[in-house]
Amino acid sequence: MNKSVLYQRTLKRFLNRTDVNLGLGIVVLLSVVFLLIEHLLTLEANTLAQLHIVQDLIVGILMLDLLLRWFVSSSTVAFLKSHWLEILAILPLFRVFRLGRFFILLRLLQLFALGAIFRRKFGRLQHIFDSRWPEYGLLAGFTCFALIFGTLGLAEFETGMGIQTHEEAFWKALFSLLSGEYAEYPESLGGKLVVLVLFVFGMGIFAMLTGTVSAFMLERLKEDDMQIVQDGEQLKNHIVVCGYSAKTAILLQELLAEPENHKRDIILVSALVQNEEMKNLGISDERLMFVPQDFTHIDVLKKAGIVGARTAIILSEAAGSRSSHDVDARTIMAALTIEKLNPGIHTVAELNHSEYMSHLKMGGVDDVVLQGEVSSRLLFRAGMSKGVLPFFEDLLSNGSGNALAFKPLPSEFVGKVFQTTLNQLYPIMGGPIVGVRSPGKPLEINPGSRPFAFGDEVLVILPWKQA
Repeated sequence: MNKSVLYQRTLKRFLNRTDVNLGLGIVVLLSVVFLLIEHLLTLEANTLAQLHIVQDLIVGILMLDLLLRWFVSSSTVAFLKSHWLEILAILPLFRVFRLGRFFILLRLLQLFALGAIFRRKFGRLQHIFDSRWPEYGLLAGFTCFALIFGTLGLAEFETGMGIQTHEEAFWKALFSLLSGEYAEYPESLGGKLVVLVLFVFGMGIFAMLTGTVSAFMLERLKEDDMQIVQDGEQLKNHIVVCGYSAKTAILLQELLAEPENHKRDIILVSALVQNEEMKNLGISDERLMFVPQDFTHIDVLKKAGIVGARTAIILSEAAGSRSSHDVDARTIMAALTIEKLNPGIHTVAELNHSEYMSHLKMGGVDDVVLQGEVSSRLLFRAGMSKGVLPFFEDLLSNGSGNALAFKPLPSEFVGKVFQTTLNQLYPIMGGPIVGVRSPGKPLEINPGSRPFAFGDEVLVILPWKQA
């Protein structure tokens, strides 16, 4: 690697630093403040000369920044495409342009250059832009720009022709912006152009304000309709489902139909949740509540009451251009965070790749399901053994047929062998025994000659209403 390329990369990293861009933003703000001081206050000659020197220094800093960015840019065209607004905003700062009355107003473009700096550095903070704060900031920014533009313009062109003071110029600019009409017809050409610009800004600000308020109200109505969780930290013994996919509707239907969950709240956490789609699928219940935010954030999980939850189910949530590995990374992050916040919770996670299962097991996740694995095995078994599929459908469907349930082993069967006690256990347990589980150990299916131990639980096939 030659030295020129190395210098470019080092310089590019320097220019992209947060403190450097923050400093540039402060310089731009100072430029606008000095503009207001110069034209709204009466200054002595010495003070005005010193102010011009400071403005020249600001021009030098901004010019140096643009030159350095041009040097590290891949091409001149790319540089002009990315920084045309900042170039246009800096031109009126040169002394040769400061004498022109229209160029005084063009210097306010520095405010838009400030927005470009913010977007360049902080545009990657997507969690900020998920909220409506950028819209409020944009609305406030356009309003401030229009007021400053109108005040300076009317004070510059209409003083002595209907406007006597800067304060009067401010109030006329404000009322023109809000009402969309000017009390007195401007006499100068510059005044007419300023008022015309104010009218345009007034219409734009009104449209933005109307759209923002409408969107805000629609969001609030949507939240009320969706039963948004307001105080999830007060919930106890509930179920939290993280992620939204094609399986979510079926999962929620089964959870709501489960008799054990008759009085248990179910919280769905996902930024992709669609209330209309849920309603179209017939999923609507007072026990079902929503947190329409990203489930990988700690504050969102706490909002869903994960600390007091009984069970957490994490689905693979694919969205946009996420790869299957990215989806698994989000699942792992959420699962480990949940286990950290609530070590006693029963956590079930869905993965796309088996190599990540060990990470979840080491993190304390109870059960991990590989996406497509169970369905693939069911397809294989149905293909090899004709007529066996209804057996699995009956056991896995909630609301009818049969179900699987764990029941404690009666103490009188401790020490007896599994295969020799099946007929004796059938009438006691209410159905056939298919497996045994000891505390802290995995389930054993049809263990044959295994003797029962103290604390064992047996897996029983029961009618759905008894499970």
